[in-house]
Amino acid sequence: MITTPAIKRFILTIVGMTLGASTLVLAQSPGTTTAPSTSDWSGWYVGVHAGQANANYDGIYDSSDLDEIPADSHIPASLLDDSGFAGGVHGGWNHQRGSFVCGIEGDLSSISIDKSALEPEDGSEKTTAQTDWLVSLRARAGVAVHRVMIF
Repeated sequence: MITTPAIKRFILTIVGMTLGASTLVLAQSPGTTTAPSTSDWSGWYVGVHAGQANANYDGIYDSSDLDEIPADSHIPASLLDDSGFAGGVHGGWNHQRGSFVCGIEGDLSSISIDKSALEPEDGSEKTTAQTDWLVSLRARAGVAVHRVMIF
């Protein structure tokens, strides 16, 4: 499970790496020239991704609206918290004009989160939270600086 200190460390690492790279560029002597950028971000791309998915629920699952389950059955939603593997494919298309890059990207991910919980007092009720797939489609826009695209 990703914790707040882990996120802070990750962000600080990225900021540190960015500042370090900026310092290297600024430290370049004024008389030094660099080759012009030949990077072109236009075209199609495809890739794979893998990682961890987390599901965290708040509140209380209340079954009082269901006739077949006793009205006093309540399941704390946090009992359904779970984590699992996430992985899939992503792809998209970019178009570059000058240093401006725009495009579209989509992904399809399989997620293995499946957790069940019983009502804690007497076990009279069972509920399940399950996530199998995640699909997204989005527009992208950014600026190309040599071999780096900031978006």
